[in-house]
Amino acid sequence: MAISTSNPEALASLGYAHVLAGEPLLGRRLLIRALDLSPVDPQAYYHLGLAYLALGDAAGARHPLQQALALDPDGPVGMLAQRTLDRLAP
Repeated sequence: MAISTSNPEALASLGYAHVLAGEPLLGRRLLIRALDLSPVDPQAYYHLGLAYLALGDAAGARHPLQQALALDPDGPVGMLAQRTLDRLAP
């Protein structure tokens, strides 16, 4: 099955799957591409933040996590993003 490179939801899902599979570099690249196509997806931003954390880049994780929180301040993704941000060192 081929995944459309113009489908942001599919790219974001595939990107997060790669993060979970221990391939955060590829996951990050796919999530960034998904966000280029649809820059208002809080879940993709949250997963991008997790990809940066998996790469050991807490500073790089902050912006996408803050974006996820800004896009979904009272929703479940925003709550997860806030919890993750709270655990990051200042």
